[in-house]
Amino acid sequence: MILRLLKIRIQPMFKPHLLFLSFFFIVICTHSQTVQSITVEDNNVSGGGFQSDVTITDDGQTVYSSADVAGIFKSTNGGLQYATINKGLRSPKVASLAITPDNDQILYAGTGDKGGSGGLFRSSDGGNTWQLTGAGSAAQFAGNHSDRRDSVPTGHPRSNGDLIVVDEGTNAADFSDDIVIAGTYKDGVQLFTGGGEIVADAVEPGGFVRSVARNNAIPNTAYAAIYFEDKSLNGIYEIDYTNPNAVSSTLVYPALRPEGLTVLGSGHVYAAVGDGGIAKFNGSTWTSVNTGLDTGNELRQWTAVTGYVIGSNDIVYAGLNNQGGNANGAKYSTVWRTQNGGTTWTPLIESDAKIDHTVYGQSYEWWFSTDAFSPATPRGTNSIVSAIEVARGTQTNSVADDIIYISGRGGIWKSDNGGDLWKPAVYNMAVTANRGVAVNPNDPNQIMIANTDFVVLETNNRFEGSDIKRDKPNGAESRGYDAIFDAFANQLILGNGHRDVNNDGGGEVYVKDADAIGSPSGSGWTNTNLRGATAGNNGRVRAVAYGYHDGNAVTTQTILAVVEGEGVYRYHNNTWSLSTGLNIGATKGSNLLWPDNMNSGVVYLIDLDQGFYRSNDGGRTWSDIWPSMNFNNNDFFNTGYLTADDNNPTTVYVSIQGRSGSPINTNFKVYRMTNADTRTFGAPGTAGITDITRHSGSATIRRPGPIVFGPDGRLWLTQQQNAVNNIFAALFVMENPTTDTSFVNVTNQEYENSAVQPSGIDVASDGTIYISQSGTGFMKISVQETGG
Repeated sequence: MILRLLKIRIQPMFKPHLLFLSFFFIVICTHSQTVQSITVEDNNVSGGGFQSDVTITDDGQTVYSSADVAGIFKSTNGGLQYATINKGLRSPKVASLAITPDNDQILYAGTGDKGGSGGLFRSSDGGNTWQLTGAGSAAQFAGNHSDRRDSVPTGHPRSNGDLIVVDEGTNAADFSDDIVIAGTYKDGVQLFTGGGEIVADAVEPGGFVRSVARNNAIPNTAYAAIYFEDKSLNGIYEIDYTNPNAVSSTLVYPALRPEGLTVLGSGHVYAAVGDGGIAKFNGSTWTSVNTGLDTGNELRQWTAVTGYVIGSNDIVYAGLNNQGGNANGAKYSTVWRTQNGGTTWTPLIESDAKIDHTVYGQSYEWWFSTDAFSPATPRGTNSIVSAIEVARGTQTNSVADDIIYISGRGGIWKSDNGGDLWKPAVYNMAVTANRGVAVNPNDPNQIMIANTDFVVLETNNRFEGSDIKRDKPNGAESRGYDAIFDAFANQLILGNGHRDVNNDGGGEVYVKDADAIGSPSGSGWTNTNLRGATAGNNGRVRAVAYGYHDGNAVTTQTILAVVEGEGVYRYHNNTWSLSTGLNIGATKGSNLLWPDNMNSGVVYLIDLDQGFYRSNDGGRTWSDIWPSMNFNNNDFFNTGYLTADDNNPTTVYVSIQGRSGSPINTNFKVYRMTNADTRTFGAPGTAGITDITRHSGSATIRRPGPIVFGPDGRLWLTQQQNAVNNIFAALFVMENPTTDTSFVNVTNQEYENSAVQPSGIDVASDGTIYISQSGTGFMKISVQETGG
């Protein structure tokens, strides 16, 4: 049992202009139990990213979706609910996914960023775990934005879709005789044997492949849509792999913008060719089949196509990009269908009445399509369809109950009645790119996330049901970097700035009363005008902290802000001033810690550019307290975190990666640092520094990330995935942080699949853990305990 002192207010919430705090201390008994297990809970922070690809089983019930920054999601109930399945992936930028036709447990995924850092991955357990195939490094994809220097045309925001097909072997239980055909980002079409273990051959080197397709009705033949630097070579290519070690390819349909492909059981091939509409190969000739379609319009690019055969009729679905926003000036159906092989086409989203913003299977509307980016809906003026899939319904010779999925800028949308009504199928699809997360100490229902695209996501009800709000302060730039609740003033404090690395502008701090959460987006915020005080009216606010001590006495609210490219600024009595003692350069990360928020005036800062600093006067002046150490200033892995017990500002816990040449070289470490309020530390292992980079007694914690104290005195630590070195996501807890030297590993399979890129962590007073991630969403975790 641990006895702890907690501060309990006996006055109503006060505002920053009041001079004094009234509180008293009571002694209560906290956790006499130990953590037994954790449960990853569903949450409604769904969507907000770009869905690259959608792949389904024949019945439409198992759905895989890949996202440009968040990896892979799986639903086994037709899109009612998703789970994240990223364990083993080297990159969360996933361009494409394919199911082996004769074994739906064997999957292939193409990952990478602009043709690098990824590869061809395989899963043999339905996506629970992934491994790079033996020759997978030969196939590189672009799961995110295309490189502007490359030949993908203007207006094409991603380079992904249907890029992998599998010609299954005779042994359904094994992948060893599968042929995998992959369309890469810069290296043409790669053909693998042994289920990706061997590169057999490659064709059209230098080609930027947009899609590949095949059907057993045409054996040993595949088709690929390919771009080249020489645009005269662009078009649809027929690939003959009768001999997998001597593959040949032939340009069979020149097209400036070759995009999507499908091959039907009839042997017919359909191609989406940008503003050229839809082209068809009937077995002997290629023709355009565009009656009723808008073609020759640069703002409307036909991108995706799929279908099946009923009797002698080709049933084909086509999707397009309706780009240009207001410049386009009109909505347009992004999904069309033909039931006669392209002779005539029918729009499936010809009116707003076809769009229902209610989340599929839920009772509330999707925040992203109503509050954040409504032009990206399937009938919007900035909508992109990157992939389309269809499962036949049960009605014979009818399309009325076809199950249709589309993916793109508007997430995953589904119709289960042949296109008469569409809903976002996104529940628990954690796609948003987040930075800091904070829970209100006064109310465990209130959580705030600093977000890359939407600045702030906030809730009054633990992100359950419909209670989620995108909140962008008026005048704020696009990214929220750090967020914190002032427990005494009951306010939200946000540090934000521009996300574009080419624009240092936009750094600002905003304050809002917590009781205004849920008010209309952008309202209720106070702009503290930090930008007006900075030297160049610029900078990103990387970290914020607050306190009520000016170095001498309890006083009114003070806010501290770490400004990239400048230094630490201090907001007191409505005025910003620049602290002395350190500058902040081109940092990839900063974290501030004001443990007791008032009594001592002791504040700590880890900055990946500068080092480990302390202020003993509420942030006025700073000194380097670990001069021998410097940190890896790289954001590939989120490092450089610190925490402390709110009631003990003298002991600090740090989670770091060293820089090359530092005393720990580039190793990752977690240290407990005692007497930090007065000490200047020497090399690791010297006075005051205890290495606690262990779990389960002696096992090494290999990639420690965000770290935090819970209100009950437990210390929580995340580990980030690095699949290249067989390091997987993990969550650790230390029951008695002042004396323990080893954490307890409480990770389970669901956590490993989900928490691959933690960027922030906080614990609510009810024990719920919240983890924000830089691209791979947001996690809500409950803790189960056993008696002690």
